[in-house]
Amino acid sequence: MDKKIANIRIQLPEIRRNTINRNELSQKIEIGSSKKIMVLEAGAGKGKTTAICSFLTKKSPETVKWISLASDCNSLSVFWSYLIEIFQENLGEVKQEFLEFFRVTCNSESIDELVVYFVNSLIEETELFLVLDDVHLIENPIVLNSLEQFLEQAPDFIHIILLTRQTLTLYLSRFEMADELTYIDESAFLLSDEEADAFIQCTAGETLTLKEKREMTEIAGGWIGGLQMITAAKLRNNLSVVKQIQKEDHLLTNYLTQEIFQQLTEEERLFLVQTAYFPYATEKLTNALGLSLDFSSTLSRLVSKNLLIICTDSQQQVYQYHPIFKEYLIRLFKQLPFLKQQELKQNAATFFIKEEDFFQGFALLLELEDYEQLMDLLLQHQESLRTLYFVGEIPTEIALNNIDFCYQKLFYHYSNLEYDYCSLFLDKLEEKYPDSGEVQAINDVRILFDNTLSPLQQKITHSEEIQQLKLNDSSKAFILLKNAIFYYYQDDFQLTVNFVLDALKMNRNWDNPFLSFFGRTLLAQAFEELGELNQSIQMMEKAKHTLEAFRLSKKIKQNYLLSFYVTITGVYLKQFNLVKANQMLSEISDTNQQANAPYCYNYAEYLYLSDEIELAYSAVQKLLQLSSSSPISPLTRAGVLRYSLKYHQLTEAEKDNLITQFHQYPDYQNLSNRLFYAMILLDRKNYKETLLLVDDILAESRENKIHFRIIDASLLKIKLYLRWGNCNPRVLKNLYHESLYYAATNEVLGLFYYYKEDLAQLFKEYSETLTIGLGVNEQQFHQQVLALCLGNNNSALLTERELDVLKEIANGKSNKEIGETLFISLATVKTHVLNIYRKLEVNSRVLAVEKGRELRLI
Repeated sequence: MDKKIANIRIQLPEIRRNTINRNELSQKIEIGSSKKIMVLEAGAGKGKTTAICSFLTKKSPETVKWISLASDCNSLSVFWSYLIEIFQENLGEVKQEFLEFFRVTCNSESIDELVVYFVNSLIEETELFLVLDDVHLIENPIVLNSLEQFLEQAPDFIHIILLTRQTLTLYLSRFEMADELTYIDESAFLLSDEEADAFIQCTAGETLTLKEKREMTEIAGGWIGGLQMITAAKLRNNLSVVKQIQKEDHLLTNYLTQEIFQQLTEEERLFLVQTAYFPYATEKLTNALGLSLDFSSTLSRLVSKNLLIICTDSQQQVYQYHPIFKEYLIRLFKQLPFLKQQELKQNAATFFIKEEDFFQGFALLLELEDYEQLMDLLLQHQESLRTLYFVGEIPTEIALNNIDFCYQKLFYHYSNLEYDYCSLFLDKLEEKYPDSGEVQAINDVRILFDNTLSPLQQKITHSEEIQQLKLNDSSKAFILLKNAIFYYYQDDFQLTVNFVLDALKMNRNWDNPFLSFFGRTLLAQAFEELGELNQSIQMMEKAKHTLEAFRLSKKIKQNYLLSFYVTITGVYLKQFNLVKANQMLSEISDTNQQANAPYCYNYAEYLYLSDEIELAYSAVQKLLQLSSSSPISPLTRAGVLRYSLKYHQLTEAEKDNLITQFHQYPDYQNLSNRLFYAMILLDRKNYKETLLLVDDILAESRENKIHFRIIDASLLKIKLYLRWGNCNPRVLKNLYHESLYYAATNEVLGLFYYYKEDLAQLFKEYSETLTIGLGVNEQQFHQQVLALCLGNNNSALLTERELDVLKEIANGKSNKEIGETLFISLATVKTHVLNIYRKLEVNSRVLAVEKGRELRLI
């Protein structure tokens, strides 16, 4: 099928034959077209379309963008799908990214960001004219608001022309005040007597007398549509009857259309009634409807009778009926027997779908309530932007009959932020199919929007089972990612990595940005737990790049950025990179999300590592308050509570409570919590039990190559032996070497700082033999650990006066201001600054401050 026919609503209509010149109106349009916005307001049949098309046909076709709006454009996704479609070629390299963003985030919360992204992505090539026909049909406040946003932000090279039958509710005063608006009302479209004579001459020729022409002009009152209908109705002998009803346009329209219709042959009337319900008429559609007639000759006869029929594409013989005429014909269509109407709609739906005009075909199937066929087709054609609308229109009870479709419906409502609906939908799905594997797989998606659920209590669907599910790759990728989350919380990090990689691979064809972002974030978290901190940072940078490539609403983007900052902060803390960790925490603070539990968790750990012990414990208290509704919240905070234990901030009652919870909730006995439990046992001098537990942890971590836990457990075992007094130098040396081996490449310094007092004792007692046999990398890393644990006096790097200067630089003072504060000359200040750069191995004030803070000089 020719693509143009399927996209009839985005084609510039062809001008009807024998169009008369309307110089005054043409001049107004010519002048108005130079403004940013031009509004043409006039009733049906007043000549708006003909006038604007006459102007636009003089422009290059590629500069004209046309959309014939309809009531379905009250759907946000439908309206914007048309705008995006006509501007696709102006989106350049970001076209595919924008289309995917639109596909998954076209909702009321994201629309403002969508408009900004869309406008900023448009490439200026030449002056463009955008026509939105029948704008008055848009009544949805959300769609109207998005249109207002577009009008406000549209680039200057786009001139926007709005055609409407009634006064618009759009806020256009700003454009009027800025002299960016031209408003052409109905009075400008009324025919002058000369124009009316010319029109009658073109349509009726010399068959009318001068008196008849004058009477017809008087009756029409400048209304070109009425004049055409009077001419077509051949009412030469009944003009007196028409005069009696001319004051009411709708009565005149009804009378004239009836007169016109009755003068047609039965075959012509049958053709018009049975085709008028559909968006256009072609020979192929006529045949599909079961009408046996010569299409070309029938249309030629009808057009020659001056009926209100518009040839949209003369080359392909595509016709549409003028709204005045179409409304009358549709009323007649609805008087046909119900079964006949259904038959025609079904035939038309089949035709449109075969010709790949899916939107028209799907709309008819929805009207016919043929939901089964519609759901099957929606599953087959998920790539269409416009047909997303129909996913939401399928009634819930019907959708439940098709499990494959349930995935699409759930994700559609999830992307539209309708979480309550998602929860109810899953309830009904589970009730209807209690034993279905597909339903179980989808039901676990609750964890995405239900904060009361724990990933440790979810049933895992294995990869082989997922592959066998009758779902598309995007849905399977979603389930793989969901299961990867479950594996993550069960300490099976290698399977987490495998599942995420499979999910990202399946997502390549769909390129869903959210799957990409969450997948890479989870992959980074798995690498973090495995001790592969450098890979974790690289993966988070990729995740952020994914996020930046898709323009999201402010609210949604903040949530995703929070996930990024929290994750990467945790990695920096493990590397004891306090400068970068603080930068990330500051980014979170700038978004006013300090009350978020993940932020409080990282902030508390940052304070502990910064030796702000009391402030850190206050942050821990706040963290526990935020999650006080959960009985197992302390177990989920083991990574930071270990510091509270170390610094004797936990009471014996609190320790007892933690021990009770550990045994009460076996599902939460992951490696982190088992290590924390071992620390409590060691604190209470239960050495044998501690040793058994730590050895189990080490064995499991070594078997599964969880390097971070190997380091942690090895250092804890060193602490245990030193406290117990059961010190075998060879065992201590091996444990320390093993911890260095797995920590060196990724600079896992944070754990060594946590055990610094114990390591300081180790270095003091076994310094002569401890480093024998270390590799080059481990030896270099040992020096870093040594400096960290023994508290080397880095301040000796700088003189007292250089430290003073560095502190003033950190306060943001200039060299001149520093000299005035410290009572030294400008030249002396410059000398000190150069010495600071040299000693700290930096080349800027910013880097000097960062290095100074890293070395705790300031």
